[in-house]
Amino acid sequence: MRESANNEMRQSEWKRLGQRFERLRLEESLLGLGQKSLDKLSVFGQVGFRKLEFANRRFSFQGQELPYFIHSYNATWRNERCIEISLARHFLALWQAERVLELGNVMSYYEDHRHTVIDKYEPSPGILNQDFLDYAPEKLFDGFLAISTFEHIGWDESPRSGEKLAQCFDKIAQLVHNKKQVLVTCPLGYNDYLDDLARSGQLPFETIVLLVRTSKNQVWRTSTLDEALAKEYAYGKKYYGASSLLVGLGVL
Repeated sequence: MRESANNEMRQSEWKRLGQRFERLRLEESLLGLGQKSLDKLSVFGQVGFRKLEFANRRFSFQGQELPYFIHSYNATWRNERCIEISLARHFLALWQAERVLELGNVMSYYEDHRHTVIDKYEPSPGILNQDFLDYAPEKLFDGFLAISTFEHIGWDESPRSGEKLAQCFDKIAQLVHNKKQVLVTCPLGYNDYLDDLARSGQLPFETIVLLVRTSKNQVWRTSTLDEALAKEYAYGKKYYGASSLLVGLGVL
């Protein structure tokens, strides 16, 4: 039984690696594809060692000690995914909501899921390719999840729009019947509109937890808003990916 599950997991890993390679083939030059392919193979070879390295390590979140999440996809030990996916898994296990809406196709790369995923730009099977503001489901969801997605809204789009970002945050409350079953993570220091909303207290979350990364070896701790928004923690400045993470829990 366990061996069968392990075989399915390995097949799933190779399937995802193949899908990633195909996307790279369509997007990159031959040289760029070769470099990225070598990096992907290197990452795939490291994952077992990295799991051992992080096996006994934990990070603190709201009085709990959570494990780091180590996975070959996106080499989570290099970036904020190592804590974001752990937070998402903890959230899904805590609420055990039957109907969850995920904005941005993230969790499917790390584990099988049954929840609804809306992602305007990713043409993957089973993903709703629709603008979030236009989405009108027939019934409300039990929970809502978004991992490093909101920072792209209104920023990595043309034209840029801080108003659209604010509207998308406000829309969350319209889609869930239990407003406590919401988890959103966003890097700070990436989208100026998002930083301004955080700075002015206009984000619609019941609770906001701020985390900053203080070492290359993935040491994260809670911080104040002023520290999290400091230039030294800007996206990609100190380390690969985010050095400052906003976690929103529940919506008002």
